[in-house]
Amino acid sequence: MNRYRDATVASETHDASALARYIESFAEASSKWALLAEKSAEYEKLCGAPSCCIVTASSALPHAAIHLTVPREGKRSLTVANIIPLSASRLSVAEYNAVLVSFARALRARSRLHGTRIKVVLSKADIRLADVVTGKVTWKLLQRYLALHPLSHHPLDIQRLDAFTCAISRYTRKSFDLDSFQVLLMEELGWSAEDASWCRSRVEVGLDVLAASRRFDRR
Repeated sequence: MNRYRDATVASETHDASALARYIESFAEASSKWALLAEKSAEYEKLCGAPSCCIVTASSALPHAAIHLTVPREGKRSLTVANIIPLSASRLSVAEYNAVLVSFARALRARSRLHGTRIKVVLSKADIRLADVVTGKVTWKLLQRYLALHPLSHHPLDIQRLDAFTCAISRYTRKSFDLDSFQVLLMEELGWSAEDASWCRSRVEVGLDVLAASRRFDRR
């Protein structure tokens, strides 16, 4: 499955505010990127946290603005919140990813040139079920469910799906990507849209109930 990629800029020596200023200075010094200082400042004020916004200035890339801000976790990183087209109504997945990859490569090159310890991490462009369903136990339970007539909706099949859902709830630290899971059931396994939607809904409701159970207080 081809998807919009994510990017995180992190450093052991720069906090989020210093990273934002570094990215702005990178854009100012580059012939292929530009800084609109007022717009960047406005975006930071809107976010209420260290943030910045830089713009493509190369004819090889779509005219677009990259917005970076602090993720929920950590104080020494910025994440790309969005890439907004400035001369078109939307960016295709390929165009969005091209802008992101170009930014990552250019920022890495500048940090190496100046000996600055900055790391840019990109997510995968193409993912499979094995990328969404992580962990040995969780993957094993999914395979058991898929191997035994999962589309029959027999009570035993539903129990196997529920066991998989319990494993996600117990062993998966990050939020489970339900959207990708649903799409990959169709793309990778050839499921119908109806079957994939049903499976996604069952897992989603199960995860919500398990989360509510952990928060439950009889008082």
